[in-house]
Amino acid sequence: VNAKVSYTVDGKDMVTPADVSAQILAGNIPNAVLPEPLISTAIIKTSSTETKYLKAIDLSDEWAKISDTPITMGCLVANGDFVKENKYSVDLFLEEYKSSVEYIANPDNADSAAEYIQKSTIIPALPIAKSALANLNGSIVYLDGVNMKNALIAFYTATNVTLPDESVYYEK
Repeated sequence: VNAKVSYTVDGKDMVTPADVSAQILAGNIPNAVLPEPLISTAIIKTSSTETKYLKAIDLSDEWAKISDTPITMGCLVANGDFVKENKYSVDLFLEEYKSSVEYIANPDNADSAAEYIQKSTIIPALPIAKSALANLNGSIVYLDGVNMKNALIAFYTATNVTLPDESVYYEK
């Protein structure tokens, strides 16, 4: 989907989640959906007075009300020719990726996972990484094969997006 969603505040387009986050905290945008870790960053960086205006809604919980599949908020994309020419390497990468996702998603690994995230500069501050992981508890999943395809079809259908050609789905 090639959709550009933006707010304009004082003549400036807000198109990235960071832009929107800053404007919400400034009181210039009344409502928006922010991804983790921006919501954790906003909550941690605001005073207790300002925090009362932030309402975190778990999109996974809301999605579960309309679908029995996990909500799909991220994906891996690769060139079709590359995948065909490097099937073994792609499959190996996916196995390593799956292991990584399972490690990060395991609550027993929360402290070390947050440290990895912080050290890799994905999230610059350890408290924000810990908060983001806690807020995403149960939402970080690896899907492939028919489970991935079913989740994507449910998402496309619920959001009224035209279903892609079957060739977009990869199966190991």
